[in-house]
Amino acid sequence: MIRLLVKRKNGKFSYSEMERLANYHSGDTIWADVTDPTDEDMEKLVMNFQLHPLAVEDCLTKVNNIKLDVYDDHLFIVFTSPVIKGNMSQIMIRYLFIFFSKEFVITLHSHPIPVLDSLIDHIIKNNALLERGTDYILHKILDVIVDRYTEVSRSLEKRISILEDLVTLNPDHSYLNRVFKLKKFINRSRQHTYYKINVIDLLLRNRGSTIKEEMTMQFRDIRDHLVSMSDMLDRERDSLNTLLTIFLNASSHKLNEVMKVLAVISIVFMPLNVLAGVGGMSEFSMMTKNIPWPISYSLFTVGLCIVGGITYLMIRNLGSESLQSKKKKIFPFLKDK
Repeated sequence: MIRLLVKRKNGKFSYSEMERLANYHSGDTIWADVTDPTDEDMEKLVMNFQLHPLAVEDCLTKVNNIKLDVYDDHLFIVFTSPVIKGNMSQIMIRYLFIFFSKEFVITLHSHPIPVLDSLIDHIIKNNALLERGTDYILHKILDVIVDRYTEVSRSLEKRISILEDLVTLNPDHSYLNRVFKLKKFINRSRQHTYYKINVIDLLLRNRGSTIKEEMTMQFRDIRDHLVSMSDMLDRERDSLNTLLTIFLNASSHKLNEVMKVLAVISIVFMPLNVLAGVGGMSEFSMMTKNIPWPISYSLFTVGLCIVGGITYLMIRNLGSESLQSKKKKIFPFLKDK
């Protein structure tokens, strides 16, 4: 789908399809937004705007590295935008290809990008904004994308905080999968943010006559937002690393508690196994042949219970003594009552 916004030199505004593009004149301000471009769409763009073949090839092959290429009469920018589905349940990264010159801005993307749709609707309602030039349109496009990234980063910060509470209460492996997904997205976003800062720097260095002096500060403001977002993503990455440490420590503590219980059970039953082995031998039956078997085996069972209870109490006392000795080492000023 192609959407074309044109502000004529005489102040007339039109919103139309691609077929009418050939009627534009020098001095008109044009924004062409193309969703899922076909080969025919690209031919129309090349024919009307004389786009560089290498940049067109990057669009067709869907190159996935963020960059800015400088050509004779226009710039080519590769950017990314987050697309959110549901209540932040799914966050996808969509690539955006931008051709920019003093007279036109062309945006191409394989999937719909909601922030661009909102911006187009806003400009249709306030078409006088096109009179401010293509550099203003480019600034608005990049600005709404960066603002959307900032919203996503803040939402991730809240999600990480909730995960910290959940992992502390119950270190379940399902939470671990969420942590790894968030970490993958944040690492990718950090890398993209770094490249976007470089794109803005290159844009300001190679602005020539395409970006007016008064718009320079606006693009620098976008750069500042990107730097702030990079710092935010760094904090979120550190929070996720801390969360992984909390998860591993909680899992280790849980495993230690289980091993303690198993160790106590094993120690309690070791002497019982020895006695049970002796009790099951024929010599024991010979020794107690003058005693009726119900009495002998009842006494034997009581003896096993007594031995098991004594073993358990010994382990319990050893544990409390060990705890007291640790307390004395850590807090030597404490006195026994």
